[in-house]
Amino acid sequence: MTSSSENSKNIQDKSLESDKGDGYQNEYEELTASDLATFHEREAGRLILDPLQAKIVFGEAFTSRLKLTVDGSTILWPQPTDDPLDPQNWSSRKKDWHLMILVLATIIPNFDSAIGIASVFPLAVQYKTTTEHINDLTSNWSIFLLGPCGIFATAPQVTGLFVIDDIYPFHLRARKIGIWTTAFIIGPHLSPFVFGFLVARANWRWAFGIGCMYGLVVLLLIVFGMEETLYDRRGLRKGLNDRGFRSRLATLVGITGWRTASQGPEWKELIMQPLRLIWRPHFIGMYLFEAMTFGFPIGVNITNTIFLQSPPPLGFGLDQITVAGIYATPIVAVFIGEVLGRYFNDWVMYYCVRHNDGIFEAESRLWTCYISVPLYLIGFLVLGAAFQNHFNIGVVVVGWAFILISCLMTTTAVSIDDPLPLRNLRIVCGLFILVVPLLQYKGNVIRRRFST
Repeated sequence: MTSSSENSKNIQDKSLESDKGDGYQNEYEELTASDLATFHEREAGRLILDPLQAKIVFGEAFTSRLKLTVDGSTILWPQPTDDPLDPQNWSSRKKDWHLMILVLATIIPNFDSAIGIASVFPLAVQYKTTTEHINDLTSNWSIFLLGPCGIFATAPQVTGLFVIDDIYPFHLRARKIGIWTTAFIIGPHLSPFVFGFLVARANWRWAFGIGCMYGLVVLLLIVFGMEETLYDRRGLRKGLNDRGFRSRLATLVGITGWRTASQGPEWKELIMQPLRLIWRPHFIGMYLFEAMTFGFPIGVNITNTIFLQSPPPLGFGLDQITVAGIYATPIVAVFIGEVLGRYFNDWVMYYCVRHNDGIFEAESRLWTCYISVPLYLIGFLVLGAAFQNHFNIGVVVVGWAFILISCLMTTTAVSIDDPLPLRNLRIVCGLFILVVPLLQYKGNVIRRRFST
């Protein structure tokens, strides 16, 4: 590994070999303040983070206009404006406060959906039916409803990524996205863990009641504690970020959006944007890979309680308290995955930037998958074998932990019914082999070709 001084020398040497003339650099020097504020969108997927490399590519005059981190080592993308209302200019404390509320809101849909997992056996006894029937009516049906009802429940699991992009600079996003990702992965495991102990000692209705109370608390935090993070860097829409509770309430109920609608893009353009995105080759491959990687651990979470509590020969015949304790496994694993993903993703980013002349390429994030996918494979094989062959409960814990650690690492790097789910493993591992190496090899070419 070369030292920072050697890297600087290499960059200076390459500047002598650069064939970019003064006219090319003048293109950047003539950019207005508005152009500079949206420059990161123009260069999306390939950002120059090193100020020394920026001088080579952009020229001294343009680089001198760029705002850097406090230590001067990294260029800020997007470039903060001089407007104090710009969320990029918020204090770290204010940004983290919004992230905390966002995390609490992101937990809700999966948390509420999984409340029924802790109540499966008590409900089956009370209504004199099977656990399979109760599982279909509670957990399975609630997951289906996350789709049509997602405009309310799962909104934070989508808009959270936009909020993080709005308030944090690029070089910090991997860490913040890791925290946000932790929320919706930990959600379906948190309620069976917490309410498993509750249902063992109290009526199952308390579990659903507390879920409603939690949602109310988060709603109040959103209303009274959050501000709009959408900021028009082109300066075309005014009034989006006015201060004060009255303005905040107007934004929350849609009045601000209605007033400024004529200043923004038309409905036709907004409707066409997803269609323009979904067909792009580099998006389709990663979308399928992440969908399978994220989906199967959720399926495991729903069916595990059936295997753990059902009497032999189907399951282990464990009591409610023991099963609730076992559900601490995915919670601990998710936090381990968050810590590993946070530092490993940062290391991958800075390592690739150092070895790519100070330039970040989006495909460099995919190196994390070479660590996470083998963990995913091992985890599912161990967990499936433990259920099929009734191994020691410790084997179940280890396999389950590997799955969740891998899931969080993979989701951060990009965003079961069978006792031995080999079919699902083939899908995930097959998509990994087909998609990730191809995008690392030709991803930058595909992105440039299809992103315009």
